[in-house]
Amino acid sequence: MLATRYLSLGFAFLGRNVISFLSETGSSLETLGRSVRSIVTLRCKWRRSMDQIVHIGVGSIPIVTIATFFVGMVMAVHVSTALAQFGVSLTVASIVCASILRELAPIFAALLIAGRAGAGITAELGAMQISGQLLAMRSLSLSVEDELIAPRFLATILSLVSITLLAGISGILGGYIVGIGHLDIPFATYHGKTLDSLDSLDLYCGLFKSVFFGLVIAIVGCHYGLSARGGASQLGINTKRSVVTASFVILVSNFFLTKAFIHLFE
Repeated sequence: MLATRYLSLGFAFLGRNVISFLSETGSSLETLGRSVRSIVTLRCKWRRSMDQIVHIGVGSIPIVTIATFFVGMVMAVHVSTALAQFGVSLTVASIVCASILRELAPIFAALLIAGRAGAGITAELGAMQISGQLLAMRSLSLSVEDELIAPRFLATILSLVSITLLAGISGILGGYIVGIGHLDIPFATYHGKTLDSLDSLDLYCGLFKSVFFGLVIAIVGCHYGLSARGGASQLGINTKRSVVTASFVILVSNFFLTKAFIHLFE
């Protein structure tokens, strides 16, 4: 009898979580659909979008570029150590360039922006939801999607694509510093190897991922902001959930996006 009771409780717990997951997914997709419609029909407030680009994109440039710069340096050190055993240290430039553009730049940019800007989106919309500002906007026949949500969607995607490019350049420069200063590889040799390894598909793969990651950050941030209820404590919980959920989805989806890109274009 005890085992049956625990089994029924387990199924009840699983059922509640599945229903909650499906409900949140449906709500997020509905928000996405309304935002896309707002952007496509040109009802999105472009001035607000520019303000959000400055807030999300420009404000995130220093931390993302500095982080990827040192990531590129660390990767160059580890790769060169492994390659030295086989006497092919010069290929470090090719490996650093490809891995930064394809994987590390979009991943690090997305995770850092999810923690910085994604949490900010949740906190801003959540505070407006709890204080009744969103309800007041709807009472005045103002579209929350046009005024607040769509601009954040557009700004997050455009910002992440741009910052991914800067992160790729920064990471490659970090590899240059290690290759030339630490490994004593001549600049002309390292630069030539980097140029030879540059492939447009590597760049397209990183940008392909950054568009999806930006969409994830915007969806998750807006969903947890709009679903905030109660007071400051609940808003704090939703903000934390926003960062954790977005980071988890980014890391898991990265594998499937890589497989999809290789299948479609290579």
